[in-house]
Amino acid sequence: MAALVFARRGRQWWVLLPAALILALATLNTTLNIPFKPVERLLNDQTSGREFVWRDAVQGWQTSPVGGVGPYQGGPYLTYLFKDGCQLTPTLARNDVACPDGLSRWSSVWLIAHNAWLHWMLETGVVGTLGLLSVMGYALWRAALMGDLLIVAVLYGFTAMNVVDVVIAVPSQHFAELWWVGVGLSLRIRTIPAPTS
Repeated sequence: MAALVFARRGRQWWVLLPAALILALATLNTTLNIPFKPVERLLNDQTSGREFVWRDAVQGWQTSPVGGVGPYQGGPYLTYLFKDGCQLTPTLARNDVACPDGLSRWSSVWLIAHNAWLHWMLETGVVGTLGLLSVMGYALWRAALMGDLLIVAVLYGFTAMNVVDVVIAVPSQHFAELWWVGVGLSLRIRTIPAPTS
């Protein structure tokens, strides 16, 4: 949707109509208690335990609010996840494949707060999070100005996904590198070719 709204040729503001319709349905659903299953499912409070991880991230951040606890050091503060110890993928766990001993000591490194900004608050504090927000905001603004549909879609899509996961931390199985390439492309200086005579 962001790609269509910020397209270089003729901004497509009409694309915001479906978003406005969804917002109106959500408002009707919550204020007038009109049952509409898709909106109910979108608005329900089932966050798959993420609310506990978010609470842990905030409590961990409060131990070191200015500078955070350090990069890749937030795992032990996420007690809701940390208590389970080292786990591999769900498929491997179902097939009784256990974590190798050499990997177990690193299990807390890849624990994430399931929200990019809470995760950055935990690990880098207010200073690092303000830096991240500055880079993100500037990159999103530049992408919107450029109007490159792919860059806009990648940057705005990843930003939306960061609400319930951390998809911009590298290294990542979520293709976070794609996000940073998109940021780099949005920040590049565009040169305008000189007119030929």
